[in-house]
Amino acid sequence: MTARPRALIHRGTIWAVAPLMLLGLTSCGDNGGGQTGESTTPNTPTSGDAPQVTLAEAMKVPDAPITLQWPADWIAKPEAASWAVVAPKSFSGSDFKPNVVVSTTDCTQSLTDTGTTTTDYLKAREGWTADSEGQGETTAGGLPSYFLSGRQKHDSGEYAQAVTVVQIGAGSTCRTVVIAGSSDIEDATGSAQVKAIVGSMKPVT
Repeated sequence: MTARPRALIHRGTIWAVAPLMLLGLTSCGDNGGGQTGESTTPNTPTSGDAPQVTLAEAMKVPDAPITLQWPADWIAKPEAASWAVVAPKSFSGSDFKPNVVVSTTDCTQSLTDTGTTTTDYLKAREGWTADSEGQGETTAGGLPSYFLSGRQKHDSGEYAQAVTVVQIGAGSTCRTVVIAGSSDIEDATGSAQVKAIVGSMKPVT
């Protein structure tokens, strides 16, 4: 059976695209299993104006064959159908907390077909504007991947979202992992943090 995109889900300031599965997300309160510990790995900004981001040690994402790193004050939120890590506070003047959501399913399509399905879903979504460059097949964590990015309008403004799709394993052990990072378009710090978290992805085999 071909995987179908599902609806955009909004739960307590997390927004995430769910191209392969429904993301059952709850509120973004400051309770829950936040990662703590010494921050060890800085992320190098892509430009002189980008905020410096410091990431804590790598942690395996529950039920997903990957590790991620995130700032020590971000809050990890395991969910029944997905996993998220959320900034501790909203961007000034907004109710939107930067976040990264990970969903994992068995592979039912090739990486290219999954990327095409996700692209078509985003194009059809009301309020979505794709970035003009950088879409399509690339690499992430040393693996072939499919990347999409753009902006999504919502009731309280507009946020930037980047979606990375990777497949890990082969045959019956193959897993499709979708990583969706989102931040308010005016939030330079949140955007840099989201980019660093997604860029820290490494496969666990």
